Amino acid sequence: MKRCVSGTLLVLLILLAAGPSCEGGAPTATPAPLGLPDPRTLPAGVLIDRIPPQADLVFLARRHVLGCPECQGERGAAHERFIVQPDCNTLVYSAQRQVYWMDADDPAHPVGQITNLPCEVHGATPAPDRVHLLVRAGPCGDDTDGDGAVSESDETRLYLLDLSDGAADGGMTDWSEKLPGLIGFNNADWSPDGSRIVFSASQSWVRHRLFTVAADGTDLQQLTSDDDAYLDFDPAWSWDGRRIVFNRLPEQPQPWSRPSGVWVMDADGSNLRQLTAGGANPAGQPNHGPYPMGLDCDPELSPDNARAVFCRLVDSQANGPFGNWFLYLIGADGQGFTRLSKLDAGREMVPDWGPNGRIAYTRTVYHQDPMQVTQTLVLWQDGWETELEAFPFTVFPLGGEAAKWIPTLAGR
Repeated sequence: MKRCVSGTLLVLLILLAAGPSCEGGAPTATPAPLGLPDPRTLPAGVLIDRIPPQADLVFLARRHVLGCPECQGERGAAHERFIVQPDCNTLVYSAQRQVYWMDADDPAHPVGQITNLPCEVHGATPAPDRVHLLVRAGPCGDDTDGDGAVSESDETRLYLLDLSDGAADGGMTDWSEKLPGLIGFNNADWSPDGSRIVFSASQSWVRHRLFTVAADGTDLQQLTSDDDAYLDFDPAWSWDGRRIVFNRLPEQPQPWSRPSGVWVMDADGSNLRQLTAGGANPAGQPNHGPYPMGLDCDPELSPDNARAVFCRLVDSQANGPFGNWFLYLIGADGQGFTRLSKLDAGREMVPDWGPNGRIAYTRTVYHQDPMQVTQTLVLWQDGWETELEAFPFTVFPLGGEAAKWIPTLAGR
């Protein structure tokens, strides 16, 4: 399920709401040089042949734009008001998200860029071998709607990147060609042993069901039934590979009024059971874009399969254009519903449950000053939260999003 308002719309909403540019929002200390190359000088395709062994996470970001001189002040540091500088703002909002790695265990949280693809990346999932990446991206030079131009109206597709291939495009294979008849790919995820991939996709006669396929593109299997009156999104494997957790949205005419809930099933599609039915809307708030109040999204299972974490839309009118989306926990028996974080306002989305009980997720918080609208990766563990990024990389929309823990062949 698409999780955010388009970047073009958000920049207009944020700048209009902010009014005249206000002072402040920059760090008080003398800013340090960023040490970033101008992204226009980077080679196209993939920039490394393997995700380094110290990396824990992969994520998406536009942080490379700060290497552009148009976004810098003195000595190669970020300009103190870079996001409202016209030339920099244009570069930021025309930049395509790329894939990065991070060492979350190092207190400095070092980061490295993996891709410099000529198309917008919407999601990236690493394989246990640290060489292959499943990337949902587009449009990537394909005129899929037949209007004679490559534009935002062209569909996103699922690609497999082989970082070790040596080719400029990283051995980029369009899985749409391997899986004819399927469109609208959503949130692919590797099994813990790297042998299979689960994803959501549509067919010409039915919308959004779950499928698995072998890592080489063979043995396609449909998991959820065409007879079910639901749309299925956001699948994720359990750590032991025995279960798959996902969202189900009741089929309904638009505008949607019934929220999605969290479901879980065995990896072969059997033993299907519902954990949540979405939240209530006692105040009668309008939808947040297409999404109805109480919508549940992005579920992930804990390593012991005892709980699931997921996000829920709780206030469509708060937090500027973003709305309030909070993270919650639910037991595998559908009991024990609790709030994960204690933020008063913010968009908390795309959680991923990692080793040692750690959950990585994206937090976006609105402010009237565009320089203080933040988007950053957050690490939750035992009730404590740590932001994994620092200014200026936390300024929306540069900050990290959609982080995924890198699995190992011994388990995620």
